[in-house]
Amino acid sequence: MTGPDRPPIVTIVTDVTGGSATGSITTDHPNAELTVALRDLERVGRAAPPAKRVEPPAPHRTTRAERRAMRKARPKKTQVQIPEVRLGETATGRPIIRPIHDDVEGWFNVARRTFGTVSDSFARTQIRFLLRGLRTAMFGESTDAVEMNAALAQIAGIEPKNELEAALATQMAVTHVVAMRLLGRAGTTDPTLPHFAATGLVTAKFLRAFAGQAEVLAKLRRPAVQTVRVERVEVQAGGQAVVGLVNNNKLPRRRGAKQLARRAHGTQDE
Repeated sequence: MTGPDRPPIVTIVTDVTGGSATGSITTDHPNAELTVALRDLERVGRAAPPAKRVEPPAPHRTTRAERRAMRKARPKKTQVQIPEVRLGETATGRPIIRPIHDDVEGWFNVARRTFGTVSDSFARTQIRFLLRGLRTAMFGESTDAVEMNAALAQIAGIEPKNELEAALATQMAVTHVVAMRLLGRAGTTDPTLPHFAATGLVTAKFLRAFAGQAEVLAKLRRPAVQTVRVERVEVQAGGQAVVGLVNNNKLPRRRGAKQLARRAHGTQDE
């Protein structure tokens, strides 16, 4: 077969000298002629050297001040306990949640106290919701027991007093994890890429949502203050009224009522 329809015959010649390679690709096809220069040995098949592992510095010997601080930081018996769990999965991928120890009744006591409820069903449901929320926050990655127990510790630190505060605390724990994951993604993304700005915008929304949830929790725990606002005062003929701040602490106990009445009538003590 001759002419432009026949397959080309390609010849590759490579010369390796001094750590660099120069090659040429030629063909006898009448309509194609190629020449290429290969500058690196990696371009002709040599693998790049493996990356070096950077180890952290070796830990220093504990000082006396550090030992004293660690003794003070040891957990006390009066501190809040956490219903820690162990996680697993069934063959179909459904999560398995089990207590960390064999005292199931004691574990449920701690779980009920953590979520501020007397209902086992509510505590179970909130733990399941927490695990599902964390799985969603991990963007498809598996959730380990460390992350789950950390979220439970955050809820225990909030110390919800009832089911409403417990539901809000669960939402705060999941929102915090999502915000931190998004911050980590934004830190590893090239700022010149288009989705960097979108990631930062979504991260800011989750951070504002967490701050809003904390404000709602503070409002729920804030004592109610009743304020009476007087818009208009009318005094009819023969009536009496005192308008303004009245403080009886400065008046004598026995004569306080009399002096207040004289002030209302506009008279002074003799």
